[in-house]
Amino acid sequence: MESYPGKQKISASNNVRIEVKEESITVLAVVAQTKTAAAQLVNQVFDKIDFWIEQEEYNKFVECSCCMDRRNFDQGVSCENGHFFCAVDKSQEDCLAVAISSQINNIGFQDGKVICPTCSSPYSIQDIAPHLPGDIFKLVESTIIDRKVKSREELLARDFDQRLDAKVQELMDQYGSVDALLKLEAEKNARLARNTVLNLCCPHCAIVYFEFVGCMALSCESCKGSFCAYCHQKCGSSQGAHEHVRQCLLNDSPTGSYYANDTEIRSAQRRYRTRELKKFLNKFKKKQQNAIVIELTTDLNDLGIKPEALFEFGNLQGEIM
Repeated sequence: MESYPGKQKISASNNVRIEVKEESITVLAVVAQTKTAAAQLVNQVFDKIDFWIEQEEYNKFVECSCCMDRRNFDQGVSCENGHFFCAVDKSQEDCLAVAISSQINNIGFQDGKVICPTCSSPYSIQDIAPHLPGDIFKLVESTIIDRKVKSREELLARDFDQRLDAKVQELMDQYGSVDALLKLEAEKNARLARNTVLNLCCPHCAIVYFEFVGCMALSCESCKGSFCAYCHQKCGSSQGAHEHVRQCLLNDSPTGSYYANDTEIRSAQRRYRTRELKKFLNKFKKKQQNAIVIELTTDLNDLGIKPEALFEFGNLQGEIM
C-alpha cells in the first residue's frame, strides 16, 4: 500500500481500491497473486496519476512574494516578471486580494492599471479576475471604468481648451480690421459695462462702493440702504440683509456664515461680476458681444475674470467675427 498527494479522485478497477483523502490518495491492490503483481497494479495507478499531474501542470510550484509559502502555479497570479501572489481561498485575506485592494485608491494615479506590488508591472484584468473575491473585483472594475471616463473627459477638455485658445487668438487678430462702426459701438458699450457692471454699486442709489471687510451684509454709507454683498439684492433693514446673506444662493461658505475673508470676498465679487456681465452681453448680437469683451480685456484681467469665458463662439465652428 502506498500514498500519493493529489487533487482528484481516480477510478478503481476490480483489482485496485483507491481512497481519496483531503491531502492524500491511498492505493490498495485488492486482488493479486503475488506482492510483485500487487506492486505492478499500484504502480500503474500512480503512472496514470503522474501523467495527469504533469499534463495539468500541478507539479509546478512557486513561492508567494508575500507570505513565502510554496503554492501551485494556478493558486495565484504571476506578473510578467515572475512575482507570484497566492490566492488559495479566493478570500479577502489572500495575498493577491490584499495586494490589489490596497491599491484601489491609487488606480487613478496608475493610469487606470492594477500593478504588481513588487515591480509595478501591470496585471491583465483577465488574469486576476478569477482569483479575486467578487466584491473586490467589482470595486477594481468600477474604479478602472471611472478612470477611463475621467481620462476621456480630460482629453475632451484639453481639446476644447486648445480650440478655444485658437478661436480667441483668431478673434483678437481679426479685431484690428473690423468695421469702424462696430468698434465705436463696442467702445461705448464697454464704458457702459464698466460703470454698471464692473464697478460695484449700491442697488438702492447706484453709488459705487469700494473696499470692505468681514460681514457680507452691507449698509450703504450714502443712502443707508442695506443689501447682500453676494448677489446685491436690496434688503429693507440690516437684520433683513443678515438673514438674506445666510440663505443667499451665492453664499458658498460651508456654514452659510455672514463673514468672509479677503480671498472669499474677491471670489464672490468675481462670480457676481461674471454673472452680471453675461446678462449685459446677452442683449447684443454675437459680433458686438465679442467686440465688447475685447474692449474690456484689460479690465477683466485686472479683476481675475477670464475673457475667454465671455466670448460667444457658438459651437466653436465657423467664423467668430
